[in-house]
Amino acid sequence: MGIKDIGRRVEIVNLDVFHEITIALYQQDSDNGFVYLVHTYSSIEGGRERVEFITQAMRVLGGMEVVNGEVEMLRFACGHEHLSLVKILFLQACKVDPNAALKTLPLTVTDIKSDQDFFVESLGSGDYELTASGKDEKKIKRVQTVINLMVKHGGMNVIDESPCRISFPCGMSHDILAGLLLAHAVKVRVSALA
Repeated sequence: MGIKDIGRRVEIVNLDVFHEITIALYQQDSDNGFVYLVHTYSSIEGGRERVEFITQAMRVLGGMEVVNGEVEMLRFACGHEHLSLVKILFLQACKVDPNAALKTLPLTVTDIKSDQDFFVESLGSGDYELTASGKDEKKIKRVQTVINLMVKHGGMNVIDESPCRISFPCGMSHDILAGLLLAHAVKVRVSALA
C-alpha cells in the first residue's frame, strides 16, 4: 500500500511503546464522510497486531465505527471530521496498556488541581453541560478553564445562553468522546490555552 492510497497524515507517534516503531493516523475524505486509518510502515513482527490494537482502542475510547466492514477503516457515525478530537483519541489509544481491558471513559472526572468532581451531561443534539462539585470562586474559575480547554482542544462550540454549555459542531451527541475530552482537559496545563 503506497502513501497515495492511505490519505493525508494527521498525527504521528515516532517512538511507540511497541519496539519504538512509528505509527501514524491518516485521513481520507470519502462518500461516508471523513475516514481514518492507523498505519505503520514497519515490517517488524507484531507490528500489524499493534496497529489493530490501536484501531480497536480508538473504537472503544472514541466511539468510532468500522467503515463498510473494513475493520482498519474508522469514522465517526456523524461523518464529521472532528480532527482535533481524533488526534487526541489516537494519541490516547497509543498510550493504552495492551494488557488492560479496553473501556470507555466516564462522564465524571475528579480534578486534583481544584479538588472537585466534574460532570458532563448530554443535553441532546450534540449539546453538553459541564458542572462541578465546587462552589467557591477559585473552583468556578477552574470550571471555566476546563470548558475553554474542551472548546480549544476538542473543536467544540460554546452555547451562548450559558458559559458552561458546549456543543459538537456536527449537532450529534458523542458521549464517549465527551468523556475522553473531559479527561484530557483536566490534565492539560493552563498554558495550553495560550
